Amino acid sequence: MDFRRILTLLLVCTSATLWGQNGSEVFAGAYEKYNSGDFAGAIEDYTAWIEMAPEDASAYFNRGLAYFYSGQYPEAANDFETVVGLSPSDYEAYYYAGSAYANTDKLPEAQDAFTKSIYYNPSYQPAFLERGFVKYRMENFKGAIADFDKAIFFDQEDADAYFDRGLAWVALNNYEKALSDFKEAAAINRNDADAIFNIAACAMQLQRYDEVIDACSSLIGLYPNDARAYFYRGNAYYYLFDDVSACTDWKVAADLGDEKAAADYTKYCSQ
Repeated sequence: MDFRRILTLLLVCTSATLWGQNGSEVFAGAYEKYNSGDFAGAIEDYTAWIEMAPEDASAYFNRGLAYFYSGQYPEAANDFETVVGLSPSDYEAYYYAGSAYANTDKLPEAQDAFTKSIYYNPSYQPAFLERGFVKYRMENFKGAIADFDKAIFFDQEDADAYFDRGLAWVALNNYEKALSDFKEAAAINRNDADAIFNIAACAMQLQRYDEVIDACSSLIGLYPNDARAYFYRGNAYYYLFDDVSACTDWKVAADLGDEKAAADYTKYCSQ
């Protein structure tokens, strides 16, 4: 899964005017290039600025963002580490360092960086959220849930926090709590196909077939070509002894490329 939910942060202002007109133009140009999506140009300009002001933490921070959003995660991590070397209490730099590490699968380093971010700002919700997801990836599911609890405490409208906590509950085979979290995520973001599908998947584990059908029908209403929704709804119909509806859904799912649905259709419906 791609690392998600990175916040867009306004670039930090700096005292470029102290270095004269050329310095001011370099920094302003870097800012404009970053905002227009020209990350390579921004990196070049920030590098030029850093040569003039090698102790300017904000320049490393801003260049780190440009590296990050251009997918150059090792370079981004290096810049954010430089920032915290110059400004040890910069919790946002730790956060972005953790994000960069997570994108290169350096999970222990990511967890450590997020922990430091939280140390310097104990109410920084994004750090709890992302540290929780790192713990989930490290299969520390209970630790992940504890972090997601804190993320939800600080922002009860964060759909990702509920969704990710739901994933952790699934990993612990607690489908009841997972179902509750996926419902919360879907209530906040009504177009979240994965949240709606996971409602169906948890309901299936709990043998609540009517709930499976409702969730899959909602998903099909939003995304008519979602094969997995037809397949799961077909399964629910099958368990409710509605073979006609089951075969109809499996046929649609098979036509959309679902191999399991095709196998079930062949086995149960082609006679």
